[in-house]
Amino acid sequence: MEEYPKEETVKSLTLPRDIVMQRRKPIGSRFKRVCVFCGSSPGNKASYQLAAIQLGNELVERKIDLVYGGGSIGLMGLVSRAVYNGGCHVLGIIPKKLLPREIVGETVGELRAVSSMHQRKAEMARLSDAFIALPGGYGTLEERERILWMVVIQPSSGRFWIRAV
Repeated sequence: MEEYPKEETVKSLTLPRDIVMQRRKPIGSRFKRVCVFCGSSPGNKASYQLAAIQLGNELVERKIDLVYGGGSIGLMGLVSRAVYNGGCHVLGIIPKKLLPREIVGETVGELRAVSSMHQRKAEMARLSDAFIALPGGYGTLEERERILWMVVIQPSSGRFWIRAV
């Protein structure tokens, strides 16, 4: 049996190891890929970081791949590392202009550079079965609104919006 340290530190947040590495019976899902919109900063509250890690663990538990904004920092980095470390596929879509700003250190999973924010959103929407929004800034708000209108205008798309509260 593998030994895990009792605690793991995420930036300024110290989490009990059993929260970070939950081990439960695998659950299936009808979704294959979920797009997560979230900030490239860690947020103002430690609970945002915890929610990002727990979401990543939940996606892994349900064997759902991640489509996200491609950044390796902030909440994006926490979600993507949790999913990648859990063995699921991670696909980041990022505009070329944001590469130096949002990619710090090693990237996880597959990274696709696109020419514009418009192309980024279109690719993320095209590749995803469902959408989840975690805390973020104006970009997260705008992405959420765009996808919501897409679902309202095209309700037969079969895509779903899940809101984190």
